[in-house]
Amino acid sequence: MQIRKATADDAGAVTAIIEAVYIGGGWADPVTSPDYVRSLRDAGTRIALATVLLAEQDGTPVGTVTATDGPPLANIVRPGELEVRMLAVQPDARRRGVARALMQACEELARATGKTRLVLSTESAMTAAQALYESLGFVRTPDRDWTIHGTTLITYARSV
Repeated sequence: MQIRKATADDAGAVTAIIEAVYIGGGWADPVTSPDYVRSLRDAGTRIALATVLLAEQDGTPVGTVTATDGPPLANIVRPGELEVRMLAVQPDARRRGVARALMQACEELARATGKTRLVLSTESAMTAAQALYESLGFVRTPDRDWTIHGTTLITYARSV
């Protein structure tokens, strides 16, 4: 598996992964959350404004994650932190260590950029993601939980 920084040429591949996971998986509804879906599909802006990582297996894009340390893409980040957003792995590539490798790459990015902590938000129903985060040493930070468009997001953090 190779993990690399996505370029503008990768926007379509990143969008396809995000659509398969968030929209196809029922986590984002174009009818009830059109703004959220629009932001999910806007990989080009994320690639331009943040660090978007792309995981490939045998040259095929299978996973992605966005890492940011400030506006306009960060939601809960504080100074010295890197926020992890939109972790997604194609359904047929799951259980192969892709998400774990992407999270490890975020940790390496945080260290390389002088950050001391990773933070993230997730939906309470995303129990598989929570199990991954907890296995990686992330701990709940309920004081940072927040709500957007009627959905409460729970937060996690981990020192790097």
